[in-house]
Amino acid sequence: MEAQSFGIPVIATAVGGTPEIVTEKVGILLSENPSPEEIARAIKFFIDHPEITKQMRSNSIENWEKNFNAEKNFQNLQNI
Repeated sequence: MEAQSFGIPVIATAVGGTPEIVTEKVGILLSENPSPEEIARAIKFFIDHPEITKQMRSNSIENWEKNFNAEKNFQNLQNI
């Protein structure tokens, strides 16, 4: 969530609640126990696809603002 708030596409493992936060729109979700090669492929994807990475940056900020912005969420909770 913190990385997304700065527009950083995320590479994360599919454990706990991470799959709810990291989707193909905002980053790359790795297996629960990724190999070094899997991690390298994810990093290389960002390098090789700058336009997709740029879109993921925008999507990351949008996802954070919509779903994880604490100030906004606290206000919404207060209004319930």
